[in-house]
Amino acid sequence: MARPTALTIAGSDSSAGAGIQADIVTFSREGLQARTVVTVVTAQDHGGVRDALVLPSRLVAAQLDAALGGPAPSAVKTGALGSAPLVAVVGEAAREGRLPNLVVDPVTHASAGGALLDPPGSELLVRDLLPLAFVATPNLDEAGRWINRPLTSLDDVRDSTDDLLGLGCTSLVVKGGHLHGDPVDLVLTERGSLEIGGPRIECSDLHGTGCIHSAALCAGLALGEDVMQAAIRARRAVEAELSRRREPR
Repeated sequence: MARPTALTIAGSDSSAGAGIQADIVTFSREGLQARTVVTVVTAQDHGGVRDALVLPSRLVAAQLDAALGGPAPSAVKTGALGSAPLVAVVGEAAREGRLPNLVVDPVTHASAGGALLDPPGSELLVRDLLPLAFVATPNLDEAGRWINRPLTSLDDVRDSTDDLLGLGCTSLVVKGGHLHGDPVDLVLTERGSLEIGGPRIECSDLHGTGCIHSAALCAGLALGEDVMQAAIRARRAVEAELSRRREPR
């Protein structure tokens, strides 16, 4: 029996710790076959992005057409989209119904530093792509910027549920890594919410953890889980990766 397929539309990370390389590894660990569309080619390592090239929109559109040929993927995720024209390419495909179970990971900067989406692209992502998403995965800072309000606690997020869902996406997973104390992810849907807790795993290398989270969430959706089950899968995938990084090499 063929494995379910998931598609990642994201940047290439030369260190392989984040981006499309991390997505492929995560899909494989979760039992999925990966398809890929490269948006940005970066020269980066754990110290940050040294250089980056945003690919032309015609090339990204051609990759997307090729990746969507044949049987449709069961779920799709986005990572770094680089520029407004590339956000528009993805948005057009989503409006056409070609990107099922779309997970939007709003990658604007690498975790170690370096811009991966220009300001016009960030604006277009919020205005045009989020309403087409099945689930978005912002951290506290990103979610706060979207609604022009600082979010520093779980109560802040709970109190902002209507505004966050008002952005148009069906559901959100607001990641709690920036909270004080143990991190708690908060899943928000029109049908209710879920808090996903766990211990903070101290690790100096957080490179790519957001990519792993969104890829594992995408995998869960591809495997038929609902967003809350998939969000638990995503949280546990990040915890497992951080635990691996703490192990002696």
